[in-house]
Amino acid sequence: MTFQQFVSLPKDMQRKVVKHCGVFLFGRTGVGVNVLLYQVESYYVEIYFNEKMSEAIDIRGFDDTRFLEPYLRMVDVSELQLLL
Repeated sequence: MTFQQFVSLPKDMQRKVVKHCGVFLFGRTGVGVNVLLYQVESYYVEIYFNEKMSEAIDIRGFDDTRFLEPYLRMVDVSELQLLL
């Protein structure tokens, strides 16, 4: 499924695609929300959950890697620096 096909689906179908085809990459927390990042094919999907209710409140797909910035800051590369 292409990114354009994915974003054209209703939100409930997008969640099903992520559940069946997505690979979990990272989780992060924001003010009042938990965000889970998945990779599906060659694009990424964030699912936003209400922190108190634990229910999905939004789903956002993107294929531009600049939106990975909040997650890249969480990657620990200190052991790789020792190899250099």
